[in-house]
Amino acid sequence: MDADLSSVPLRPGFDHGSDSAVLAHHPMIWDELREASPVFRSDAMPWTLWYLTRFDDVQAAFGDHLRFSSTQVNYNIHDSHQWIPRRSTQRTRARTSSAG
Repeated sequence: MDADLSSVPLRPGFDHGSDSAVLAHHPMIWDELREASPVFRSDAMPWTLWYLTRFDDVQAAFGDHLRFSSTQVNYNIHDSHQWIPRRSTQRTRARTSSAG
């Protein structure tokens, strides 16, 4: 996962949420993508979408808070809800209040 941007394959226009082939053949498509390029990016949105398809890569990304930020996670750009609170104290407060 320590590759520069130019070495990460680009799949132009790939959008897992609206591509009918992906939606119709979900498991098979993801298996093919995982085999062909375990990490890839897409330009389907106004920002770059990154796809990590292997468990070990996803797990490494979760642990790398500097490189993989969760500040903005809205897939639907028309959804104004802030899914992850901006400050860690808000996240902690939300977790503890829902646990009890």
